[in-house]
Amino acid sequence: MKKLCLGIFLFFIACLAFSAEPAVLYTAGSYYDKGVERPCYWRDGKIVSLPVPSGAGRARSITVASDGTVYSAGYYVTDDLEQPCYWQGTRRIDLPIPEGCEIGRTSDIVVTAKNTVYTAGYYNDSNGFKTCYWQGTNRTDLPVPDSAGVSLTGGIFVTAKDTVFVSGCYSYKENTKAMACYWEDKKRIDLPIPEGIGDSWSDAVIEAANGTIYAVGSYNEGELFRACYWQGTKRIPILSDENSAYDTNAYWLALASNGTVYVVGSYNDGKTDKPCYWKDTEINHLSAKSGAGDCFANSVFVIDGTVHIAGYSDGIIYYWKDNVLYSSFDTGGGYPVKTFIHLK
Repeated sequence: MKKLCLGIFLFFIACLAFSAEPAVLYTAGSYYDKGVERPCYWRDGKIVSLPVPSGAGRARSITVASDGTVYSAGYYVTDDLEQPCYWQGTRRIDLPIPEGCEIGRTSDIVVTAKNTVYTAGYYNDSNGFKTCYWQGTNRTDLPVPDSAGVSLTGGIFVTAKDTVFVSGCYSYKENTKAMACYWEDKKRIDLPIPEGIGDSWSDAVIEAANGTIYAVGSYNEGELFRACYWQGTKRIPILSDENSAYDTNAYWLALASNGTVYVVGSYNDGKTDKPCYWKDTEINHLSAKSGAGDCFANSVFVIDGTVHIAGYSDGIIYYWKDNVLYSSFDTGGGYPVKTFIHLK
């Protein structure tokens, strides 16, 4: 489950554009201060610290509302609890979890046109991790089968009619294999994978203008990880011959106005993970700085035919326009997790 947790925990991404250029990158993450991990976000590489009562913490997702207010979500650590929360600007709002739970975390945050805040996340109880979302601070638990053990959330998407979609996965107590799914409000929809496959998970879900649901994620095939997306519940493989011998992972997706599907993720070349995106199922490689280690593309938005992509590697935040590396920001040893592309 280690690779699954990395996919679920680290690579979820949100992106939204409001009009034309220039783009401003808001990236959630953390930095270390005297050996303690502190939550923060970066605005085009400039750090903004996020307050917590005491102890460590991390911001794990971020978005920008239509009025320009920055919302980020994450958690902080007290003596006996990992407390989920979100920040409106730098004002912290705690998110409730059941009494007796020791771990609560968020995975994604969105703000609707009505300025309603929705946050996806999970918490632990005696049977394992349980999925939920919060509307403001009101928690809604997401159902899994009675015999399920661990369940985790990925991205969250809210329609203009306030229908809530949450992506994620769950596993059974007697079988630890994770199964990809998404929830529409409180209804769970399982996402099929090939027979005999191992773990699968969904990192993001969106609704197209015609009402079709698209989800994106990855699954195990033997020792390898395979990227894919689902149109409804039909799985669309996006593996290409050149990387069939190594891992591919998909982290987020966007739909162009003509219906073209854009998926961002990474592929392994036998040495390191490289950033890429798929246009429908055709892979497009993205460049990073010379000497960069593992690098991932995990945010995408398409406007007026231009593909805007963000990602990160070794504390560096990247922004690509189409296939060209447009800008990058060094966080100075920080740990970027999730980027929101804000087009002014």
